[in-house]
Amino acid sequence: MKYSLAGRNALITGASQGLGLAIARADVKAGASVLLCARDEEMLEEALRQLLLAEEVREHRIDVNSIAPGPLDTRLLDEVLAAGPEKVGRNFYERSVKQKEQGGAPLEKGADLAVFLASSASDGITGKLLSAVWDPWQSLPEHLEELQKTDIYTLRRIVPKDRGYDWG
Repeated sequence: MKYSLAGRNALITGASQGLGLAIARADVKAGASVLLCARDEEMLEEALRQLLLAEEVREHRIDVNSIAPGPLDTRLLDEVLAAGPEKVGRNFYERSVKQKEQGGAPLEKGADLAVFLASSASDGITGKLLSAVWDPWQSLPEHLEELQKTDIYTLRRIVPKDRGYDWG
């Protein structure tokens, strides 16, 4: 059975592998604008490369972006801490303890960025890896032409300053 998702937005969690990646492929094929989220940034970048979407679907008014929310305090972090260094490895455990002590990024920051990217305010912003914590994503629509002509905020994490702009 075939459904059209034209004009619809899809936020896909766990999109770097398995079912999440399969859903992302299917949603794009059906015409949805997709927002991919996953815990592992490198795997998410690879998933986006595999999908080969961002520029190829721009003409269909589909924007594809990835969110780097920063270190989040999630249930997984609590599970890592509960498991201890013997099970998760000393280095990973110590980084997790430090993250917990420093508070991590609030989940709401990533959620706010996801809502922005799903809204019409971000139309035309595509093929970008945006940090909910570090990037000035609320002001990106003001720089749409520059974003579309450059590799700023692409998966290689080029920021505006790297290209001579002072707005990021």
